[in-house]
Amino acid sequence: MNQILENKHIKLFKKRKYITILCICFIFIIGIMLYFFFKKYNEKHISEISNITAKSYNIIHLYSNDINSDYIANNNHAMIIGTIKIPKINISYPIFSEYSEELLKISVCKLYGPDINTSGNLCIIGHNYNNDEFFSNLSTLQINDVIDIYDLKSNSMSYYLYERTEVEPDNLNYLNQDTHRYT
Repeated sequence: MNQILENKHIKLFKKRKYITILCICFIFIIGIMLYFFFKKYNEKHISEISNITAKSYNIIHLYSNDINSDYIANNNHAMIIGTIKIPKINISYPIFSEYSEELLKISVCKLYGPDINTSGNLCIIGHNYNNDEFFSNLSTLQINDVIDIYDLKSNSMSYYLYERTEVEPDNLNYLNQDTHRYT
């Protein structure tokens, strides 16, 4: 008789253990789903802000009486200094004159270098979102693909991809302004 009672206690303990594990797994799955939902929502929100900024810039630039007028973004005192267009991957983004974490969520930014379309190495940075936004499709570019950079006067310069290199975050050699080797 004692064996029967012991088995009931063991079965009841096992049943509670499995229910507890099931509840923990359920909560974990719900947590993961909520994380990805909010991540996707945030990416969509950032994309909408970027599109609104680009449209606002295009409208202001189109109707501006002063062709050299600068566009101030979100009271950050960052100006849009031009546009980058890469036809192959169908992107067109305004380029901010400076960078910050907030501006990088909206569009691409100038990190270092001279003015747009002047001699020297201009470094433009932007996020690599995995949802086909900003620079996420750069890996599909191949040698000789075209990158167009437009300044505020709508002057454009076409650049051709001649080399693909992945640079470590602490490697600042790409900021080198020695342009004599390319002329």
